[in-house]
Amino acid sequence: MITLEVACANVDSVLAATNGGADRIELCAALGVGGVTPSMGFVKEAKSITHLPVFVMIRPREGDFLYDNHEKSLMLNDISLCRDAGADGIVFGALDQFGNIDQSFCKEVLGQVGLMKVTFHRAFDLAKDPFESIKHLISLGIHRVLTSGQQPSALQGASLIKELQMNFGSSIAIMAGAGVRSNNVQELLQNTNVNEVHLSGKSLVASQMQFRRNALSMGAQGQDEYALEVTNLEQIRAMRLAIDAI
Repeated sequence: MITLEVACANVDSVLAATNGGADRIELCAALGVGGVTPSMGFVKEAKSITHLPVFVMIRPREGDFLYDNHEKSLMLNDISLCRDAGADGIVFGALDQFGNIDQSFCKEVLGQVGLMKVTFHRAFDLAKDPFESIKHLISLGIHRVLTSGQQPSALQGASLIKELQMNFGSSIAIMAGAGVRSNNVQELLQNTNVNEVHLSGKSLVASQMQFRRNALSMGAQGQDEYALEVTNLEQIRAMRLAIDAI
């Protein structure tokens, strides 16, 4: 059985992932920058509308994964709030300035999660040594690592993902993500032997606003305020069918 995790940044995406056949939700905000911590209101709403396990992204900002003490305190507070909100797991990652797993902070995180499961996200792909890094994650008791094999896409990183799965897959779940689609997931699974895949499966949905000020943007210059990236129900269904056909 291949586990399908879908990254969701809004309520409609959670519903689409649930109805499309996902097995687990990664809940986040701002997918355009790789995802940051969502609001606790969103966490509670997600838990109320899906029967699937909800894993919450713990990332205080975009950018690298070297965090100062204030950011670490913030992350630990968010983890506590997620636990209280009923989240099933968290997704986080932290490195030191030399590209090693920040083991000291990981221990703090694991001391805060309670019964929640822990996924180490693609900060792993920016780590200096993937083999030493995964050994550290295993020794720490991390349950899962999300990786593209330290390449721009999981297909490009398939050789490393396969090696990680072969050597460490019995001790930690290896989840392949980045550029995963229904038209390449079978090749990815055959080339890596992983049992979990991750995607967002999103597409642009036009706003229903009738009155518009198209010349204004609330964020980056040229950003379309009248289009929203939402997980596409049909893409998730297609992914489920492709996975189950193997």
